[in-house]
Amino acid sequence: MRNERTISIPGTILLVLLVGSTRSACAHRMKVFAYAEGETVVAEAFFSASQKAVGVAVRVLAPDGDVLTEGVTDGAGEFRFKAAYRCAHRIVARTQDGHRAEYDLPGPELPSALPAYPGPDPAAEDPAQPNPSPAEQAARPALERMVEEAVARQVGPLRKQIEHYESRARVHDVVGGIGYIVGICGLAFFLTGRRRGNVNSHDVHDGR
Repeated sequence: MRNERTISIPGTILLVLLVGSTRSACAHRMKVFAYAEGETVVAEAFFSASQKAVGVAVRVLAPDGDVLTEGVTDGAGEFRFKAAYRCAHRIVARTQDGHRAEYDLPGPELPSALPAYPGPDPAAEDPAQPNPSPAEQAARPALERMVEEAVARQVGPLRKQIEHYESRARVHDVVGGIGYIVGICGLAFFLTGRRRGNVNSHDVHDGR
């Protein structure tokens, strides 16, 4: 009886650690990322670089917490919407089982031609800056729109790749940790099994 209890204790502990690590990894693996393509905001939810989060509920919040829009991700794991204001947007994605991920899109990444959000926006531009001349005001929107669209085409996909790379790196770390725990568990079972075999062998010799 003593040997059986000794064998079960390390196996039970390692099994609990393995199950707990797996659940923790699954509970935090979803991510959401967003970038602007002109006035259109593209939000993408994913579990890994190759697994998109399809049919996930997405809610877009204003700086003061009001809901600007909401919907679900499509077959590519994306949710697109047209921004109504130039302000910070908080993208919140939530699965049916309660897992949550969010991303903050800064207001300056949206076109300056959009109106300011009527509510409070801590990230809004400083109104104390000097006003431009009428000629500058007339020429600025077209020039800024061209620059913003060009930057969005280059920066958006690059940031998307970085987000996916970080997600893939974290998945590799989790898998490596689980493999390490499985290896320890196997070693523990091997050693305890060998110990039990040695005890049984001694019992046989003693009986002789």
